[in-house]
Amino acid sequence: MHALFAATWNRLTRVVTIIAVTSVLASCARNPVSPAQWTIDRGGTLGSLFEDGVAGVVLVIDPAQCFTCTNLLAQWLDWGADNPNRFALVLSRETREWERRRLVFLPLSGTLEHAMEASRLPVELVIEDGRTLYQADRLAGVSASDLLVALRSQELSEAVFTLAPD
Repeated sequence: MHALFAATWNRLTRVVTIIAVTSVLASCARNPVSPAQWTIDRGGTLGSLFEDGVAGVVLVIDPAQCFTCTNLLAQWLDWGADNPNRFALVLSRETREWERRRLVFLPLSGTLEHAMEASRLPVELVIEDGRTLYQADRLAGVSASDLLVALRSQELSEAVFTLAPD
């Protein structure tokens, strides 16, 4: 009788564990935090970097990528110079001392409170009214992103609609 109870208890425990793990994973997959809600060290979120009703581009990069993906970064800095209220450069992690000295010339809007995986970077985001309208990850080695190419002939809102019509 004791063996039967132990076997039943073990099966029941496995079933409850599987259900619990599945529920946690399912809820995480359904409700990821929008990049517009990512917090930055200067207070606020990425979504708060732009005025209400203004769509803006956020480029999130690892500080070390400032020295290696110069073509992409240079193009975004150029676009940002023409659109200063619509561009924000955000670091994915705190800088090291040697990086900090070399990055003082960049127009940084802040650093993410929670570091991102370097393999996902750089990341382009288009944010408006606290919502993420467009996101492109893993742009390392890209000389011109789809968004930059679209912006050569379109306004930001048109480019986003072209790239992410949903």
